[in-house]
Amino acid sequence: MVEILWTGRADADLQRLYERAEGHSEGAGDRLQEGLVHVLDLMQMFPERWRVVHRGGFRRALVSRTIGLIYRVEARGIIVHAMFDLREDPRYAERLLDDLSRGLPPTR
Repeated sequence: MVEILWTGRADADLQRLYERAEGHSEGAGDRLQEGLVHVLDLMQMFPERWRVVHRGGFRRALVSRTIGLIYRVEARGIIVHAMFDLREDPRYAERLLDDLSRGLPPTR
């Protein structure tokens, strides 16, 4: 099974999104977490299931209708780099991918 590793940024993103969801509706954060677990389970079985969305080898998976997850498949495992709300600025994801790609080694 492929190991899933989280960056500090992704961890902070998850915490922020969880708290925002809980603030909106009790139990919404737990539903977000359940959706995330489902996606991570799929990712472990099929790491390359989602298409590459950036020249840096980044892929985007949908955790829910409104939450996206950015990851890369590397030799050491699946690296989760960020999570974000798809309803935010549409250019945010593009800028995020550009920022993440700076200085990263090529993917396998």
